[in-house]
Amino acid sequence: MKKEIIICLLIIILVCILNYITSAYTQNSVEIMNESLNIIKYKIYENEDVSVEIKKIKDFWEERNKKLAYYIEHDELEKVYVYIVEIESSLNSQQYEDSIKELDKCVYTLQHINDKYSFSLENIF
Repeated sequence: MKKEIIICLLIIILVCILNYITSAYTQNSVEIMNESLNIIKYKIYENEDVSVEIKKIKDFWEERNKKLAYYIEHDELEKVYVYIVEIESSLNSQQYEDSIKELDKCVYTLQHINDKYSFSLENIF
Protein backbone atom coordinates (compact mmCIF):
# COMPACT_ATOMS: atom_id res chain seq x y z
CA MET A 1 0.00 0.00 0.00
CA LYS A 2 2.84 2.39 0.84
CA LYS A 3 4.51 1.70 -2.47
CA GLU A 4 1.36 2.66 -4.44
CA ILE A 5 0.94 5.91 -2.52
CA ILE A 6 4.56 6.87 -3.13
CA ILE A 7 4.25 6.10 -6.85
CA CYS A 8 1.03 8.14 -7.11
CA LEU A 9 2.63 11.09 -5.32
CA LEU A 10 5.67 10.92 -7.59
CA ILE A 11 3.45 10.92 -10.67
CA ILE A 12 1.46 13.89 -9.39
CA ILE A 13 4.68 15.80 -8.61
CA LEU A 14 6.10 14.96 -12.04
CA VAL A 15 2.93 16.14 -13.79
CA CYS A 16 2.97 19.42 -11.82
CA ILE A 17 6.64 20.04 -12.62
CA LEU A 18 6.16 19.34 -16.33
CA ASN A 19 3.07 21.55 -16.40
CA TYR A 20 5.06 24.37 -14.82
CA ILE A 21 7.90 23.97 -17.33
CA THR A 22 5.58 23.97 -20.35
CA SER A 23 3.68 26.94 -18.95
CA ALA A 24 6.90 28.91 -18.52
CA TYR A 25 8.03 28.04 -22.06
CA THR A 26 4.67 29.10 -23.49
CA GLN A 27 4.70 32.35 -21.53
CA ASN A 28 8.24 33.13 -22.67
CA SER A 29 7.33 32.46 -26.31
CA VAL A 30 4.23 34.66 -26.10
CA GLU A 31 6.16 37.51 -24.45
CA ILE A 32 8.84 37.48 -27.14
CA MET A 33 6.22 37.36 -29.90
CA ASN A 34 4.25 40.23 -28.34
CA GLU A 35 7.37 42.37 -28.05
CA SER A 36 8.23 41.72 -31.69
CA LEU A 37 4.67 42.45 -32.80
CA ASN A 38 4.69 45.71 -30.86
CA ILE A 39 7.92 46.72 -32.59
CA ILE A 40 6.34 45.93 -35.95
CA LYS A 41 3.25 47.91 -35.05
CA TYR A 42 5.36 50.90 -34.03
CA LYS A 43 7.36 50.73 -37.25
CA ILE A 44 4.17 50.55 -39.31
CA TYR A 45 2.92 53.74 -37.68
CA GLU A 46 6.30 55.37 -38.36
CA ASN A 47 6.25 54.18 -42.01
CA GLU A 48 9.49 52.26 -41.59
CA ASP A 49 10.49 49.04 -43.34
CA VAL A 50 9.44 45.96 -41.35
CA SER A 51 10.47 43.19 -43.72
CA VAL A 52 13.43 42.21 -41.53
CA GLU A 53 11.25 42.03 -38.41
CA ILE A 54 8.60 39.98 -40.20
CA LYS A 55 11.28 37.51 -41.33
CA LYS A 56 12.64 37.29 -37.78
CA ILE A 57 9.22 36.72 -36.27
CA LYS A 58 8.34 34.05 -38.84
CA ASP A 59 11.61 32.22 -38.18
CA PHE A 60 11.14 32.51 -34.42
CA TRP A 61 7.58 31.19 -34.59
CA GLU A 62 8.55 28.27 -36.83
CA GLU A 63 11.27 27.32 -34.36
CA ARG A 64 9.04 27.60 -31.28
CA ASN A 65 6.09 26.00 -33.03
CA LYS A 66 7.91 22.67 -33.18
CA LYS A 67 8.16 22.45 -29.39
CA LEU A 68 4.83 24.08 -28.60
CA ALA A 69 3.04 21.59 -30.86
CA TYR A 70 3.77 18.81 -28.36
CA TYR A 71 1.25 20.16 -25.87
CA ILE A 72 -0.80 22.91 -27.55
CA GLU A 73 -3.56 22.37 -30.08
CA HIS A 74 -2.26 22.65 -33.61
CA ASP A 75 -5.21 24.77 -34.71
CA GLU A 76 -4.31 27.56 -32.31
CA LEU A 77 -0.66 27.50 -33.34
CA GLU A 78 -1.64 27.53 -36.98
CA LYS A 79 -3.85 30.58 -36.42
CA VAL A 80 -0.85 32.55 -35.19
CA TYR A 81 1.19 31.56 -38.23
CA VAL A 82 -1.68 32.47 -40.56
CA TYR A 83 -1.95 35.90 -38.93
CA ILE A 84 1.78 36.45 -39.38
CA VAL A 85 1.51 35.56 -43.07
CA GLU A 86 -1.52 37.84 -43.45
CA ILE A 87 0.40 40.68 -41.78
CA GLU A 88 3.25 40.15 -44.21
CA SER A 89 1.00 40.01 -47.27
CA SER A 90 -0.96 43.12 -46.31
CA LEU A 91 2.28 44.99 -45.69
CA ASN A 92 3.61 43.88 -49.08
CA SER A 93 0.45 45.23 -50.72
CA GLN A 94 0.72 48.41 -48.61
CA GLN A 95 -2.58 47.89 -46.82
CA TYR A 96 -1.42 49.14 -43.46
CA GLU A 97 -4.83 49.20 -41.77
CA ASP A 98 -5.37 45.54 -42.59
CA SER A 99 -1.94 44.67 -41.28
CA ILE A 100 -2.71 46.40 -37.97
CA LYS A 101 -5.97 44.43 -37.70
CA GLU A 102 -4.20 41.15 -38.34
CA LEU A 103 -1.48 42.14 -35.90
CA ASP A 104 -4.06 42.76 -33.18
CA LYS A 105 -5.70 39.40 -33.94
CA CYS A 106 -2.34 37.72 -33.61
CA VAL A 107 -1.67 39.39 -30.25
CA TYR A 108 -5.12 38.36 -29.01
CA THR A 109 -4.62 34.75 -30.11
CA LEU A 110 -1.22 34.62 -28.44
CA GLN A 111 -2.70 35.97 -25.21
CA HIS A 112 -5.48 33.39 -25.43
CA ILE A 113 -2.92 30.60 -25.81
CA ASN A 114 -0.98 31.95 -22.85
CA ASP A 115 -4.10 32.13 -20.66
CA LYS A 116 -5.39 28.74 -21.72
CA TYR A 117 -2.17 26.88 -21.02
CA SER A 118 -0.96 28.77 -17.98
CA PHE A 119 -0.35 26.92 -14.73
CA SER A 120 -3.27 28.09 -12.59
CA LEU A 121 -6.02 26.63 -10.47
CA GLU A 122 -8.61 27.74 -12.99
CA ASN A 123 -7.00 25.58 -15.67
CA ILE A 124 -6.42 22.61 -13.37
CA PHE A 125 -10.06 22.23 -12.39
